[in-house]
Amino acid sequence: MQSANYRPHFSFFIFHFSFSIVLVFSWIVEGQGQPLAPQPPIPALVAEGRRRLQAGDAAGAASLLRRAVQANPDDANARAALGVALRGIDPVRGRYQLWRAVALRPEHAEALYHLGALSLQEGDQAQAREMLERAARAGARNLHLHEALAYLYAEVDRFADAVQHLRRAMEIAPGESKFRLRLAVLQERSGAYPEAVQALKDFIATSPDVVEAHLLLGHVYLLTGRPQEAVAPLRRAVALRPVDAKARYQLGQALLQAGRPSEATSELREAVRLSPDYAEARYALGQAYLKAGEGEKARREMEAFQKRHAEREREASRRRVYFATWGLGVEAEARGDLKRAAEALQQAVAVFPEDERAHLQLSQVYEKQGLQGAAQQELRRARGLLREGDLGRAYLALGVELLHQGALSVAAEALERAVRMDPALSRARYQLVLLYDRLGRAADRDRHAKALEE
Repeated sequence: MQSANYRPHFSFFIFHFSFSIVLVFSWIVEGQGQPLAPQPPIPALVAEGRRRLQAGDAAGAASLLRRAVQANPDDANARAALGVALRGIDPVRGRYQLWRAVALRPEHAEALYHLGALSLQEGDQAQAREMLERAARAGARNLHLHEALAYLYAEVDRFADAVQHLRRAMEIAPGESKFRLRLAVLQERSGAYPEAVQALKDFIATSPDVVEAHLLLGHVYLLTGRPQEAVAPLRRAVALRPVDAKARYQLGQALLQAGRPSEATSELREAVRLSPDYAEARYALGQAYLKAGEGEKARREMEAFQKRHAEREREASRRRVYFATWGLGVEAEARGDLKRAAEALQQAVAVFPEDERAHLQLSQVYEKQGLQGAAQQELRRARGLLREGDLGRAYLALGVELLHQGALSVAAEALERAVRMDPALSRARYQLVLLYDRLGRAADRDRHAKALEE
């Protein structure tokens, strides 16, 4: 009996003591005498966040996942899930969360995959390829991963790798006909013409109304010296898309090479009508007129071609000079040679005055030289090229370009200016987080990271 009477008393004591600790701890945390509401464990929050995301409630998912990250900032899974949830709401902060997940766990396949997808979306193919390769090595296996890697490898002429990933995508989704067409494209680009022809014929047999398949088949026939065979698929492409200047041009080329110049002129005239600046079509039309015995028309088209070709070459030359001199200015500023930097950037803006980025960088160089009047003048010129309120974004664009050129310290200056101009410019802060982490400047990195966490 004593034992029976004693046990409830002991249980009550333990319960009372534990509850008192909870109350005291809650008071310390909250700064007031109210207990905290019980929180679900982090894995449960993450699971519920993912469930809401799958149900299409990205905002609700992000709210839950922020709670998980706040509860444990070092939980890589919570940060990765939050990054995925934020992709469609706030892509920059989403990317930051994914980056933090990878910093916590370098082989986090999900975070690596989404970082790669975001890089590809922004046009940074080198970064996309690196992230997606790491995701694949970490065990990521999904359709879009292999599809993206196939595209990225093809862009750098690594056709064997591209085909390998495309075939993996085809294994995952055997019913996706678009992959069969892409395989034919890769075969054509790698010079496997017989395989490409067969793949295209097989594709057209089941998907007869895809213009690109007919265009590619005709193109392969032309590449392999079979213009007569090229005519039929190219006629089909024109029938499916009559306003496609490229299709008209290719059909005209096939007819011209097949010895049918009169028919070729009809198609090439239409190509030029649809796209008056299509220099190659004008040249081919001149050739067709010449073979058809219409010398005066041939002369006029060749003159028009030469004029447009010369204009295009002049513009290309101007841009080459601009980027070369701008690059010299970047290199000089990065090594502290401000005099040489100013000279090169002055030449750059003289050659191509319509790019605000060089004006902004020249303004920075003048500031470092103590030439405040000249700096303000270049800043005004840059503003004149921009819409109201776009100066922060212009500094961001300059910073990103300087990063690509490897001028890290100069890029940091431009990105810091972007943030000062527009503190809400989260992409500039994200770039600074990455840059300062790379440079080992932890305090500067954390300053911008804190803003992205808010």
